[in-house]
Amino acid sequence: MNESLPEVLNTSEHPYGYRFDWVARLREALEGAANGRPCYELTSVDVTQAMDCPGLWAAKQEVATGDGQSSSPSQQMLLTRQMARMWGRDAANRGTRPFQFVEDSLNDPFWMTERQSAWVAAQSFDERIELVGEISAVLCRLQDQIPFRDPSADVYVGLKWPQVEVGCPTLVADDFEVGRLTLVSDDVDFRVRTCEIDGEGAWARTVLLALVPEKPTQADLERLGFSAAMHTISTNCPPARVAAYGLLDGKLISLDVDAEWIGLQIGCIMATLRIIYRIQTGEEPPLTPGTYCANCPARRDCPFSRIGLEEF
Repeated sequence: MNESLPEVLNTSEHPYGYRFDWVARLREALEGAANGRPCYELTSVDVTQAMDCPGLWAAKQEVATGDGQSSSPSQQMLLTRQMARMWGRDAANRGTRPFQFVEDSLNDPFWMTERQSAWVAAQSFDERIELVGEISAVLCRLQDQIPFRDPSADVYVGLKWPQVEVGCPTLVADDFEVGRLTLVSDDVDFRVRTCEIDGEGAWARTVLLALVPEKPTQADLERLGFSAAMHTISTNCPPARVAAYGLLDGKLISLDVDAEWIGLQIGCIMATLRIIYRIQTGEEPPLTPGTYCANCPARRDCPFSRIGLEEF
């Protein structure tokens, strides 16, 4: 927690390099795992749920869940994250001042969802001023710590490679196809720096940065493993580091990436494919109880529901 964001984004001394043929074998393994099965689209949520408890993944597929953004704090954090992406792209090109950018964006809500627009419109004058100030403070912190205006830093919004600018500046998910498998991620907000090509391989230099609503946790870094795997097979080189930055408190945690960790992420994706296929072909999903049971839609009918959470 003592790391600063500029320090985490500096990967010039990162020691790991990777051969292109090693990445090719990972890609072939993923393609092989998806062959002979229906076309699948996976996100980090699918992998997390399937690895936690296959029964949890199955239960989540059977119910229509809301977007989880009904409360005011959640709405504000979602807006903050969206504006950080929008402003990051804009700041790299025109150097927009954060306060003016936030004020103008809230007055032109074409990019918001219907629920977000209604939430903003219902605010009083004082509430709007407070919202502008709080989001602007976050953007000012990011402006001071992320080298948006440094062309050599290669700061991009999202995960896509090469970066594709989109007309609607909302949280557009990035995707990558591997045979019959499509990997989709909206976990990465900024991708900083690019790898250094060296003969038959490359030196890892990229940092994948996620903006999270509250204090960042180890779970945030684990979720970024899915995006790190996507980055690896789409660019022929793993990222040097993944990092999670708290929008509220500015706290930061990071993890240096190595070959073993990337291999683990690829393995989790392949295991998720097997689990989903077995469930969809009629096999009863195994149940693995844990703290996530509290939010499982099937908890009333689950044989583990009588176990208290303190057991975990």
